[in-house]
Amino acid sequence: MPGQCDREIIRKGRPVSGFRRYVVVITGVLLSVAAGSTALAETGPTKLEQFRRGHQAGFRLGVWSNSGDLPISLDTSGVVQYQASVGNTSFYAEAYLGIRLMPQAMLEFTGGMVNRGAVTVQSGGYVYYGNISLYPLTVRLKLYPLGGLGMSFQPYVMGGGGVYFGKNNIQFSNDYFAAYAERSVTDFNVVFGGGIDWPIASKIALDVQAAYLPMTFSKGLFGARDYSGVAITVGIKYVLPSLKGKQSPRH
Repeated sequence: MPGQCDREIIRKGRPVSGFRRYVVVITGVLLSVAAGSTALAETGPTKLEQFRRGHQAGFRLGVWSNSGDLPISLDTSGVVQYQASVGNTSFYAEAYLGIRLMPQAMLEFTGGMVNRGAVTVQSGGYVYYGNISLYPLTVRLKLYPLGGLGMSFQPYVMGGGGVYFGKNNIQFSNDYFAAYAERSVTDFNVVFGGGIDWPIASKIALDVQAAYLPMTFSKGLFGARDYSGVAITVGIKYVLPSLKGKQSPRH
């Protein structure tokens, strides 16, 4: 019958119409994803531009490798005996604030700390414990030779100077130990090195750095004056807004 045939044709046609509907929906989703990917690709340079123009604040952690002298590890020649457990490597940490001067240059202020090792002094049945600590405070100029390029990794070289503090923090209650009493020494010296910055988000970046920090004190700490070292660190930083305000995106 014609009416029945028409109904069968309509019933058979419904799956085809539904299939087409799914095709349209899936195509729309794919187009939306493609459009979103394009939008993300366009915002990438904006994030990099923000990194290249923003100030920075962060911290670095790593290894201090000794390139100077080591204190006498054991001295039992006198009435007062001491032992210094100072190795060639130590844990190093520093915090810093970077002021962006231009996309290719930054002025960085750093404060670091490294515990070079433990010291034990013994005499007359009394034992005193302490350690030798170093505190470098530096100002560094960082130059990005490829800063004008749209590269995700931003290599840099840096150089500067500052003041270095060394401290023997052993405290004694008797003047007899004056030669080993708590002492602070100071040195003014340079710093130089290099590294790579890697912005991973609009506000967050990582960096890897190697810095040479020479320090030679006029007075020794347990027989050593040269406490120079190389700091190899990995850091994370927060990108602060530039003093110039928000920059218009570049496309």
